[in-house]
Amino acid sequence: MNAVRIGSTIRVSMKSFNEWIDNKGFLLNNEETFDNQVYTLEEIKDILKIGRNSSYNLLNENYFKIIKLGKIVRISKKSFDNWLNK
Repeated sequence: MNAVRIGSTIRVSMKSFNEWIDNKGFLLNNEETFDNQVYTLEEIKDILKIGRNSSYNLLNENYFKIIKLGKIVRISKKSFDNWLNK
């Protein structure tokens, strides 16, 4: 997968990421897929009952792992849930 590191951020093109997912299948077991392992920003907002600006501020604090693909942001469920349950 083609990636570019900018500081501590790694950027991957959507095309490259989608090809990687298609080629790998990204199946973890019979029913679990990549979508089952990540939250969207909207889901985080709903879980925490916060607004858009607060959710972006929270992402920038690096409390949990995030994946940025251009304007698309996904949050690792495992790291978010661990942070939430502290």
